[in-house]
Amino acid sequence: MPLRRRLSRRASSPHSSADAQCMKDGSSSLVAAARAATPIALTALVQSADVFPPLKSAVSFLLQVHDICEKMKSNRDGADELRVRVEGVRGFVVEAFQNEKEICVELYDALIQFDDALTSILVAVDDVRWRKSRLSRLAFSAQDAETPRVVQRRLDDAMKLLMLIVALHQTTTLSAISHTLDATLVSVSRVEEGSAELRLTLVKPTGILIDEHNDKFLVGIPDTRILKRSSIHGPGRLNTVSSAPYALPGQGSKEFSIT
Repeated sequence: MPLRRRLSRRASSPHSSADAQCMKDGSSSLVAAARAATPIALTALVQSADVFPPLKSAVSFLLQVHDICEKMKSNRDGADELRVRVEGVRGFVVEAFQNEKEICVELYDALIQFDDALTSILVAVDDVRWRKSRLSRLAFSAQDAETPRVVQRRLDDAMKLLMLIVALHQTTTLSAISHTLDATLVSVSRVEEGSAELRLTLVKPTGILIDEHNDKFLVGIPDTRILKRSSIHGPGRLNTVSSAPYALPGQGSKEFSIT
């Protein structure tokens, strides 16, 4: 089964119609008022001094039964909320891993196991969810008390698998970033080498030569850089020695007169 279809499937229960009917029947304002008044009345009877002690003990026990039933009812509400959260987690996982081609085998297996762990959570709370009456909730109270522990174990398994999924995903992402960074560094290195070669080709030292016989000096680019420090031989006279002529490539020398 494709991962997207597997993770996006919704757990169904044959008791949906029964649960809806139960909720519809229990939505009456009179029933709600009676249920709200029950613990108040029982508490008043327990605290009354006029009630026969054995009967008071019976009322106290009945109040405890009522509390247990209410807790089981809360578990049903909690199970419904838990289902919403679990389906929300499935939706986020589907959104995060839409392209199956980019998922490695290890990550795919972890996602499938994680989805199975979520399904086991829904299965664990299903029995508590479909208790229709207080009598049935009381009859199965011991079994329902075990349910939170089972759910906790399933939740621990799901959390471990989710941490594994995150670790695998981070490893895959970091590996892809590393390959991209290596390729970028190679490209930058090639560009820098090309720029260095271009600078060596275009940039050469410039110099000035003084022609003491013609009272002129030349500005150009020498083929060699064998120069001696100039010395003064009278006003306006500089003496320099070079082993090669100065000339601008393609332009010739530029002459300037010395006054």
